Amino acid sequence: MPNLAPDYTLCADDNSVLLALHDLSMSSIVIFDCEGDALGREGGSLSIVALRAYGTTGPPGTYLIDVLSISPAILERVITFIGAPTPLKVVFDGRMDFTEIYFTWKARPSSGAVLDLTLLELSSRNDDEASEIQRLLSVFRPGAAYAQRRKKRNDPSKVGVLIGLERCIKERNILADVPNLKVDHTAWLNRPLSQTQLEYAAMDTLLIEKLYLHLYTGGYIPAQGSSPTLRRTQKSKSHRFVTMWMDVRKPPRGNVYFGNGLLPMGIIDPIPLTSKTRQCEGCQRQLLPAAFSQGGRTCHICAIL
Repeated sequence: MPNLAPDYTLCADDNSVLLALHDLSMSSIVIFDCEGDALGREGGSLSIVALRAYGTTGPPGTYLIDVLSISPAILERVITFIGAPTPLKVVFDGRMDFTEIYFTWKARPSSGAVLDLTLLELSSRNDDEASEIQRLLSVFRPGAAYAQRRKKRNDPSKVGVLIGLERCIKERNILADVPNLKVDHTAWLNRPLSQTQLEYAAMDTLLIEKLYLHLYTGGYIPAQGSSPTLRRTQKSKSHRFVTMWMDVRKPPRGNVYFGNGLLPMGIIDPIPLTSKTRQCEGCQRQLLPAAFSQGGRTCHICAIL
């Protein structure tokens, strides 16, 4: 592997998982990620739960929990730990991870239990028009991309383009060289797992940790004990983001309304429980009337896909 090589410990039996959970419970922040086949989509399955105590140096590194090799009782404890209010779980676009857990085990994360760096990455951008155009081109054809950019000049909240973890690390120059590991994502349920698969799973947690440190030192994540209102707001947005499909359905494969590179409606601003909502015919989520154009049957985001 190139310069960056994550330490990891494979936990494929009940005792090793219990030791991992005990160790992780001592930390106030845990990096969380999952690997699986079509994770969070219809017919998908979970294979590996990756958990890393923030600030880990050296062994045991990232714990890779093989969910196919442990007993249902111990797996239930893993699921409970993931959804518990503490330690804080730091993720990068945790929607599919938490969606898979919910539709398989009916377990929701506690309010305030998750911080999703995808949203912080989006809100902390301060780059030029050329960079934004490149992101729009990853979602739209050229004419539509430039049209969306013109709209965004007048209203920056119109369209938010989400990017992947590796691209984020590169764009922000967090690492000079990001290891380019390739795996067959349809093979996550095969056993034994290859060394490349294990390194891939552990690498994601290490990159998330690097991004968290970058955002923290940049002042975008407040220190524990400071700015409680901002911390609550960031966690609330993250909770809405990672649970967005739980009251709808498990996303079907290949459906552009359920899987695209745009920030969904109703994430940044909460929807009051007493508010009147409408169902979008695209993403099928209940949203405020302001999320639709006059007479429109799909929300602003689904309407441009």
